[in-house]
Amino acid sequence: MRLPREVVNLMDSKHCKKLCSTSAKPKLDTASKLIMPELSAASKSASPEPCLEPKSASLEPNAAAPTLGYVHSIDTCGMVDGPGIRYLVFLSGCKLKCKYCHNPDTQRFNTGTIMTVNEIVKDIKLYRSYLKFSGGGVTVTGGDPLAQPAFLEALLVKCKEEGFHTAIDTAGYATASVVGRVLAHTDLVLLDIKSINAKTYKYVTNVSLDPTLDTLRISQKMGVDVWVRFVLVPGLTDDVSDMYKMAEFLAPFDNVTKIDVIPFHKTGEYKWRDLNLDYELWDTPAPSQELLSLAQGILAK
Repeated sequence: MRLPREVVNLMDSKHCKKLCSTSAKPKLDTASKLIMPELSAASKSASPEPCLEPKSASLEPNAAAPTLGYVHSIDTCGMVDGPGIRYLVFLSGCKLKCKYCHNPDTQRFNTGTIMTVNEIVKDIKLYRSYLKFSGGGVTVTGGDPLAQPAFLEALLVKCKEEGFHTAIDTAGYATASVVGRVLAHTDLVLLDIKSINAKTYKYVTNVSLDPTLDTLRISQKMGVDVWVRFVLVPGLTDDVSDMYKMAEFLAPFDNVTKIDVIPFHKTGEYKWRDLNLDYELWDTPAPSQELLSLAQGILAK
């Protein structure tokens, strides 16, 4: 939900909770409207399946033009993606193909609204008062924000210059060099670990687990806090022995300050149907309270 600007400075967290609901499509300013035609030809020919570290020369920061990125949507009042109230930037593109993704509409590359870093930060600053009051900040999510590394880095740099707490919500699927550059300007990583079992992870996501675990190790070396997120899906990620192995693996990481067990839900299934995508989990139920409590007990941090 995008809040009326004239009431932003009067907001407190209690009022914000009442007003928050869904995300809003970002609006283009004059600069973006002028820039978009220059990129349209390139975006039409670009591959929707980039490599691990996709080429993005046209999106790299330079002195002649502002850094550009593809933004799926924006939510100015997020409540669960980091501490306090969060300004959420949903970037387009994700290299994973998770079987239970609840936002498949964000997976495609080179789609959404083309925006500049300055354009986004200008809007974020309008909400500074209640972001600061609540101990919140800015969370970049998606899709997966590491799919647009140059834009992500530039956006985080600008947010830190403005004094905002920064977080990224990611599966950590990127090269070590990309992760290092991004985490240099990140206060918190919300790291999605789909499974600690490499075979299960590959089956669920269609990519390797290794980059995710490397991202966790890099975050520890750099002293960046991590909240691990694990989606509990009956018949898919609910193996009890795997959960114990994940707890054992995470135990030495003192920068992992929280582990969230997120129950699989059905609310995003309509998007798969509307996008005419193959979906394998129509008959998969949400986890029982007993299973959820068991997982939370095993993974408690």
